[in-house]
Amino acid sequence: MWHQITLPGDPVDAALEQMRLMNVLGSSLMKMNLEVAQRIGSLRSAGLPVNFTTAQAEIYVDHDKGKLIWLLNDAAVEACRRLGEHMLAEATFDELPNPPRGLLARSMLLRAPLYSINT
Repeated sequence: MWHQITLPGDPVDAALEQMRLMNVLGSSLMKMNLEVAQRIGSLRSAGLPVNFTTAQAEIYVDHDKGKLIWLLNDAAVEACRRLGEHMLAEATFDELPNPPRGLLARSMLLRAPLYSINT
């Protein structure tokens, strides 16, 4: 599922918020995944079976009428929640929606794995 979020503020404020969120997400995803990998290694070293899942977190951005609109898949929303960034989706879609009319290209902001240990 895809979730649509419009970043608040005028174009400058929205761009600054986007930069802040991308800095937080980028470094935190690496840290979270390292912690999960270390936990998996510890459990396996102890002889315990470990099941884990990998999901691809993806965030795209559309520019529409001076607004920055993020499209996040479920894994990206989960990554944001784990970081304490709770953003309310304005809309949800089963598939990545088409870009707004007149938009020639959609930008990908993030594509990174998100690991989770199944309990």
